[in-house]
Amino acid sequence: MTAPTRPRRGAAGDAAGQRPFVLDDIPRLVGVREVALSPDGSRVAVTLETSDERANRRRRRIVVLEVDLPARRRTVARGGAKLGHPAWAPDGSCLAYVADRAKASQIEILDLAGGPPSRLTHHPAGAGAPAWSPDGRSIAFVADGAERAGDGVPVEEKDPRRRVIRVRGHRHRAEGSGFLGAARPHVWVVETDSGRARQLTDGPAEDGQVAWSPDGHSIAFVSDRSPGRDRHFGGGAIHVVDVGSGAVRRVSPEGRSAALPSWSPDGGRIAYLRSESASEIDGHIERLWVADVASGAEACWTSAVDQPIGFRPGGYRTASPPAWSPDGTSIVQILSDGGRTQLARFSATAPEPLTEGDHVLLDFSANAAATRIVFIGTDPRTPPELWTWEAASGVRRLAGFNDALLEELDFGRIRHLQVERSDGFRIDAWLTLPPGEGADRAPTSPHAGRSRHGGRPGSLPLVLMIHGGPHNAFGEAFAPDVELLAAAGFAVLRANPRGSGGYAESFTRAVVGDWAGADFEDLLAAVDAALGPPPAAPGPDGAGPDAPALDSARLGIMGGSYGGFMTCWAIGNSDRFVAAVAGAPLSNLESEYGTSDIGPSWFREELAGRPDENPDGFRSRSPLTWVNRVTAPLLLFHGEADLRVPIEQSEQFFAALTDRDRTVELLRVPGEGHVLPGDASPVHARIVREAIVEWFGRWLEPGRHAAGHERAGAQPPETPR
Repeated sequence: MTAPTRPRRGAAGDAAGQRPFVLDDIPRLVGVREVALSPDGSRVAVTLETSDERANRRRRRIVVLEVDLPARRRTVARGGAKLGHPAWAPDGSCLAYVADRAKASQIEILDLAGGPPSRLTHHPAGAGAPAWSPDGRSIAFVADGAERAGDGVPVEEKDPRRRVIRVRGHRHRAEGSGFLGAARPHVWVVETDSGRARQLTDGPAEDGQVAWSPDGHSIAFVSDRSPGRDRHFGGGAIHVVDVGSGAVRRVSPEGRSAALPSWSPDGGRIAYLRSESASEIDGHIERLWVADVASGAEACWTSAVDQPIGFRPGGYRTASPPAWSPDGTSIVQILSDGGRTQLARFSATAPEPLTEGDHVLLDFSANAAATRIVFIGTDPRTPPELWTWEAASGVRRLAGFNDALLEELDFGRIRHLQVERSDGFRIDAWLTLPPGEGADRAPTSPHAGRSRHGGRPGSLPLVLMIHGGPHNAFGEAFAPDVELLAAAGFAVLRANPRGSGGYAESFTRAVVGDWAGADFEDLLAAVDAALGPPPAAPGPDGAGPDAPALDSARLGIMGGSYGGFMTCWAIGNSDRFVAAVAGAPLSNLESEYGTSDIGPSWFREELAGRPDENPDGFRSRSPLTWVNRVTAPLLLFHGEADLRVPIEQSEQFFAALTDRDRTVELLRVPGEGHVLPGDASPVHARIVREAIVEWFGRWLEPGRHAAGHERAGAQPPETPR
């Protein structure tokens, strides 16, 4: 069953009046963020998000649609970026969600028969996603709590002139949350009729991801309560708390990372995702596990499948828990396959794909009978939209919130490359040509045909884009930042070097302890493949034998986080790139170990030891060590509130380059965290995107990069091994 995309246009964008994707289209995109199907499968609640550049804020709304008549829809809630997490009451009569309140987010309940929403919680620090009890009389949620249940919730001093943070462990700050105080997130339960709330779990550990047992007597949750939790990044085990007594017991083993618990219909088992590591996102793939609640006996339902379960390119783990069949014999989850993901039904024997095709499925929600599943899906030409899978009829599109905009646009032509490496690994890559650069149309790019540095007439500059992680990945998904560069006349190459997520564990783990090693060689091999001859026959998007050549003398490189690290590494260890853009790059691995929110907990494993244990490894693989070799003009951009890769990483590289009179600029972005421009305010996101396109436009024009190299006067370097 293939999930269809919107109709493909001809190879050269043959619809009249279509134009390239531009910055002004970003605020017009409707982001489909969350989905919740009613228990009977008749209605679906979806969270939509848009960017308001004038007000410089993100706006959200929750819309309810009838699945069989999706044109019947109504907006039931509006708010800012924190609005969301819709959850249906067991009888489908009400919808609970997190409202974006001014002081703290709170849970509200809306009776869909009519009337205004009623506020349910009044938590001083705000309430998390609601989870209804089976009888509808209570809602569980996660919120800050005291170390001992029953004590008052610690309230942090807001005035920075009065606030002091006493740090007792490594996990005292978190990207996206800031510096943590005395409170830790714990499980709470609130009565839906009275609004009376009580803290159910306590202790020094963080709790999350709640799920009610079918009888309503217990709640499963994820928590790392092990003695070594301060040395772990994320992760945790499945625990169960008795709602009446508050007694907690562990179900899955410590020293592993478990997530997304989901009870079997009979309440005897819990399904969850689990990797074989105490920390998350370290290259160990997540598999589907089922544990007997009474005995704790576990079984892996995907031990024979060397593919990650629940992983999504660009977004790591799905937010959707496993969905059981009513008889408890099968479970639905997302199955990753390189740059694609599919819905699949798993049993104790073998998986059964429910969808197929070149796309990425992000999140899903099933009805109680598991005969209807609504999911969010995207492909290279279509932003995330709403689809449904029916047991009787397969896949159909449920809504197209971006249809009006997409009808105006002509996108780049995408060619999928597969690069065979000598050690047996196969590297996926995607080459995007500018709109109109198809097999049957002459080059229209403003940069085409201008190079005096080795390209044939009509050749295009090429930008290599590197993902973060290193265990994230590119895939068959809509990529607005790629389209912006393509619309400006650049060919864009994205590659999944070893270490990327979505593949077999041996592939994803291959980069651990070897950053800037074989992964760097994979990227260079992908560039060589892109610069090689085009395919003999036109592909579905028009890239054929007459496609324009790519100019090997006008190569740019860019990336964020690990992609920024690799960008800075590349321009210090190769002379192939003549312009570079690095967002939140890791430049000094030694100082990153001590300043990042996940330094000792994650980098110790990822970089094969501590700096004092592996000083040569940390230093030799730090881009800062090779900064004297950098000749390419470099644009750095970094959020000043970034706790994952603190801005001192960019500052060190910037200082070293300016001290050597190299061409470098640093775009400091106040108040922003690690994910730029994706999670930034609309104005900051626009400024960063404008700067990226302008930088490549400036330095990939003819004659510009030659001056940059002459000024540095360095010889082509050899890559240290």
